[in-house]
Amino acid sequence: MSLISIIVPVYNREKYLHQCIDSILNQTFTDFELILVNDGSKDTSPQICDEYAAKDKRITVIHQNNAGVSSARNKGLDLCLNNNDYDGYIGFIDSDDWIENTMYETLFNNAKKHQADISICTYYNFDNNKVTSTKTQPEQLMNGLEARYSIYKLHDLIFVHNKLISKHLFLNYQKQLRFDESIIYSEDRLLSYNLFLRAERIFYSPIPYYYRRIHDTSIVYITKHEVINDAAIHKLKALENILNIENEKKLKRLNALSICKCAINLYFKYYIIKQYIQSNNLKIVFEYIRIYKKYVILYGNIKQKRKLIFCYFPDFYYLLKNIYHKIKFKGINKPK
Repeated sequence: MSLISIIVPVYNREKYLHQCIDSILNQTFTDFELILVNDGSKDTSPQICDEYAAKDKRITVIHQNNAGVSSARNKGLDLCLNNNDYDGYIGFIDSDDWIENTMYETLFNNAKKHQADISICTYYNFDNNKVTSTKTQPEQLMNGLEARYSIYKLHDLIFVHNKLISKHLFLNYQKQLRFDESIIYSEDRLLSYNLFLRAERIFYSPIPYYYRRIHDTSIVYITKHEVINDAAIHKLKALENILNIENEKKLKRLNALSICKCAINLYFKYYIIKQYIQSNNLKIVFEYIRIYKKYVILYGNIKQKRKLIFCYFPDFYYLLKNIYHKIKFKGINKPK
């Protein structure tokens, strides 16, 4: 059996799929299986997957009707775990991204060196042909509780694509450690949190090996430009699910505060970019604010509290803002 199973969900990614697969096949670590899950693609992605499988015996292709990225990843998990082999690791890559050729060798060596259940690296963002790095911290070995606290400082910990995860976690917690197929966005955040609830040792390296592409059909781009769409609502659902599975008191408070901050920011943006609004989603967002507003009142900063006032009294907020600016800048432009 292969030491690493790499799962790639594929949906209409013919433009980027060659670069993704080639970057995996060019790994310096060669003892892996690559599972490509075609999720009902309408372009030439299925043919591309089959062509690669015909050339390399390490590649397995699964074709299924379109059911979403979580379903595709779960199908890949079912395949690589069906022999109940507790040895080895699992990695995930998105089919429009690519990786450095030493990524899995580095993650594997770090996992072995530190006896880690999860080995993590950081990533680059690739947007409009520009490569930017993310905020990092020094390398560290964490337990599950420390990792859950670090999520609020390190965005790298949210995703699954920059991780190498021990198979034994998925086998020991088969019901809990699957992607939630009812959530289309932030599903990896929810799984990562579930992993950190159960992992004993997590090693984090600040060196980037993964390239995360942002383009006009990616979820990241869509949520950035369409303010309160379905993906944004699913993010709130994922955050609420995380709140429900956490038992540590301070973390529950941080999670609840995170939900309300997210909802307030969405509601606040609505008044700035009104053309993107969906009225039903606005009502859902405001309900999250109503339920969790006490956490912003008790623990939020001044900026968050101002935005909360805005959500309830937008006209009053603008009135106060205008008065403030008139007082602040009074006399600045007065002729001498």
